[in-house]
Parts: sequence; structure tokens; C-alpha cells
Amino acid sequence: MWELQNPAELGSSVRPLVATMVNRSQRFLLRGKKILLIGGGEGIRKEFVWRAAEEYNVKIILIDPDPNHSAVKRVYKFIQCDIEDHSHDDENTEKIVHLLRTQGLDVDGCMTVDENYVPLTALVCEALRMLGNTPEASRKAKKKSLSQNALLASSTYSSFLPKPHLYAVKIREIVRPEDVKGSSSLIRYPAILKPEYGAYSFGVHLVKDEEECLKYFNSIQKTLQNTDEKAFGIGYGNEMHLAEYALGTKHGVEVVMFRGKILAAFISDCGPTRFPLFFETSSCMPSSLPLDKQRQMVMATKQCVDAVGLTEGVYSVEFKMAPTGPKLIEINGRVTGAHYRNWVRTVFETDILFLNFLIACGIQPSVRPLEPRCQLIGVMCTTTAHAKALSRPGIATLEILAEAHEKGEIIFFPMESELKENEPFENLLCQVAVKGKSVNEAKKKLLAVCRKYGIDNQQYPVERFLSPFVELSSP
Repeated sequence: MWELQNPAELGSSVRPLVATMVNRSQRFLLRGKKILLIGGGEGIRKEFVWRAAEEYNVKIILIDPDPNHSAVKRVYKFIQCDIEDHSHDDENTEKIVHLLRTQGLDVDGCMTVDENYVPLTALVCEALRMLGNTPEASRKAKKKSLSQNALLASSTYSSFLPKPHLYAVKIREIVRPEDVKGSSSLIRYPAILKPEYGAYSFGVHLVKDEEECLKYFNSIQKTLQNTDEKAFGIGYGNEMHLAEYALGTKHGVEVVMFRGKILAAFISDCGPTRFPLFFETSSCMPSSLPLDKQRQMVMATKQCVDAVGLTEGVYSVEFKMAPTGPKLIEINGRVTGAHYRNWVRTVFETDILFLNFLIACGIQPSVRPLEPRCQLIGVMCTTTAHAKALSRPGIATLEILAEAHEKGEIIFFPMESELKENEPFENLLCQVAVKGKSVNEAKKKLLAVCRKYGIDNQQYPVERFLSPFVELSSP
């Protein structure tokens, strides 16, 4: 009767039933599938992958160079193989294929959750004739300057869409100290110096002029020679590039693609960073951008992944929403890590890792209508700003935050199992988030939590980091 009186709601009563049927059907199709996973990531950050494989009855065959990887006993089959030197990925591909054949392992799909193995995974998919992205597209996604150049070189044109080059930012590759000289004639300072192959904003730095750029470049190169920090893309090289600093707010898009078609896109907002570094401080989902800006972001995502050549899988794409429109920061050619998978699952009741499992096996996912169920807002805790605050016994430790999560007070996502001192670079410790019915309600709850546990401090003014998040209906 309600639907007859409100035609716009037609089908809403049966939709949950159909969604349940489709979800059970997809789980049935996935059950027992053997998925080759290239690289298992580090520590507890990828713990969610092993839990998901158990939940969906997926048999993970993990290939990783670390014989003592934490997932050795959590997966269906673990194979230790030295695949860290990515300058020999062709040989690494042959090794992986040989290991599968000699051990009589048939696989239904191949994927990765580790940024370092995106190009290698594409090569393995090609060798095994599995559904995946081309090696060329994966290399363009992996190297940030190649992603930007792909936009500039894109010949794809439609009369009703912006030209792809409008999403690009100016860049200059910095391979040697001499490359810094004269950069101010091409790139307007202040500019961003960043590693070509890095992840999690490690090593990204705002520099005000050529002198500071050269100083920081030399400093980070010296440090990298004495560290095995995998977030910098060890095995690919330590090249960096200088990028134009785009004004505006930062946003992430978790995009699901099958056969070149976008099936779903989930947008989140990021709060301001603590200059001169670019670590994420806060985030908000669903986005508080006006709906027309959200649609513009999805359109930009589609054009950027098309220009790079990505067609299959789940990716995390980062943008700045500048006054002139979206500007691409980077494309991560694998399913997101950190907390965003959990967020999408909570807000939209959709598991993007489950969708990635299906796509890897060549099964087109069916994604239900994406109506948000709640509002999430969270803040990141870092080594420099919170190591002291989160080491107070009985007041705020990682264990106490985990207990608060169990009680339902917060949503806690750990990224390190213990506090570490004297690290060469700032690192992420964990994320603390809250759920609310609206942006304003969630902001108030989170600020109270951060003050209670010492997360809000002089170094880390949480209220300022939450200030960009506003109600969608606000003018």
C-alpha cells in the first residue's frame, strides 16, 4: 500500500529480500575457490584478509618472501618465494608459475592486497590467463608520475566529458640532486616532493623552494639507504618526483570495476594534514561533499582509471577537489588496506574485499543500491603525536582502546601491534572512529572520545581536523 501511494518507493519492500538472495548466491559461487594471493603485506594491517577468507570459505594460496609471515598457518597453502626484487618480475613470474605446476596447484583467480606486488600480480594473471589488469596498466598505476603522464597523453575524448588532462597536476621527476635545479621554472612552489612508489604518504613532504627541495631529497635518500621501509617501495627504486600542490579538500574513492565498467564507488573525505607532512589525520564516510561534487568525483575516477588502463578489480583513488575540479593525487591498483574496507562494510553494508574475491575468480559481482546506513568519522593516531599519550597505563594504551572497541564506545583499527620509538619516519599507530546518525553528532562524539584518551592535544588539534566535515544539507 505504501508503494502504491508513493511510486518513487516502488520495489523498496522486496529489495532487502532480493539482496539477501543475491548475496547468498554469490557466497555459494565463491565457496571453495582457490585464490592465489601475491604478497601478504605486513603485520596486523592485513589481518582482515585472513578473517575474510575464513568467513567466505575461500582457499588462499599465499606466496610471500617471508617464511615467518603471520599468515603461514591462516591460509590454505603458504609458499615461500623470493619475489622482493621487482627489477626481475619477469623471472619472478616464471618462478611462481613453476611452483604452482610442480606442486599441482590449480587456482581460480589471482590478486594482491599489497601495493608492492601490483605489477607482478598483473604479470602472473597474464601468464595463467586469469582475469586481471594488463602489466602496462599496473605499472602506470604503481609509478605515480606514469599515472599523471597517462592523463596528459590520453586521447580519449567525449564532447560531454572533461578532457582527462584536466585532472593531472604538473610534475618533474627527481632522480638525482641535479634534477632539482631549475625546477621552479616548471613547478610553482610550494610543491610536493614524494616517492614514486611509496604508500601511506611515507616520505611525502611540502617544500617551499629549490633549496628546501634539495635538502629534503638528500636527507630522504640517505635515510632510505639505511632502512628497509617497505612503504617506500623497496625493490622498485628510490626515485622521487616534484608535484604541483593543488589547493582544495582531499578525498578518496574506493572503486569496484569489472570488464572496464564501474559497479560501485564509495567516496570519503579527508581532513587537513599536518604540514609539511601529508599523513591522513581524519576521515569521514559517507562524503559530506554536495551531491554534484560527488558525481563529478566518480566521473573523474572513471576517466582516470580508463586513461591508465585499469579494468578489473577494486582500487583506491585519491583526489584533491580543487576550485577548478578534481585533481588526481594517485591511484592504488589494489583493494584498500587500513580501515576503509571496514568503513564501507559498516556504512554501505558492502564488503569490497568480497567483491574483489569474486572479480579475481571472473565472477561479476552484484552490488545492491548504495544507501548509507550511518555516518562514520575517525582520526588517525601517529607515532610523533600519540606515542606518549597512548603509553599511559590505565588511561590510554592500544589495549585500552581495543577494550573500548569491544564495549562499543569506539571503532578501533590497529595498524601496529606495539608502540615503536626512534623510527626514521612518522608512522601510523591506529585509527579511532565513532558512528553517528549525522555528521554533527559523530563529530561531537569523536571529539569527546579524543579528549578522554588524550588523542586531542597541542600537537594534534582534533577539532581543527574535523572542521571540514559538514552536513550535506548545509549551504
